[in-house]
Amino acid sequence: MKLELKPFQETSAREILSELDEARVAIAKGKVQAVVLSAPTGSGKTITLAQVIDYSFGGGDGVSARPNTTFLWLSDSPELNTQSKNKLLGCCDHLPYYKMVTIESENFKDDELQPGYPYFITTQ
Repeated sequence: MKLELKPFQETSAREILSELDEARVAIAKGKVQAVVLSAPTGSGKTITLAQVIDYSFGGGDGVSARPNTTFLWLSDSPELNTQSKNKLLGCCDHLPYYKMVTIESENFKDDELQPGYPYFITTQ
């Protein structure tokens, strides 16, 4: 990670990784899961999730890499999607930028997301 996180952001990133591990177990048992980060404006949600993404694709500091992880980034604004994508590109060491997919929701026709890809989808 090219930026130093505040302690609460690092704690949140590690909690999310733990929740993702728990979700994988539940999904294997057929229980649908979602992991969501909700925090106030200006608290560094994008940077916190950048750390989660970096750890997921590249591992580090006691975290095993999971390069087949798929991330889905939803936004109701193309501008916000572009801003988030650029911020992630600027601070992540392990984000596979060559796999990043940006999609307008009305053009998305796939039945499944591919493993190991970060998707940025703008919803209308």
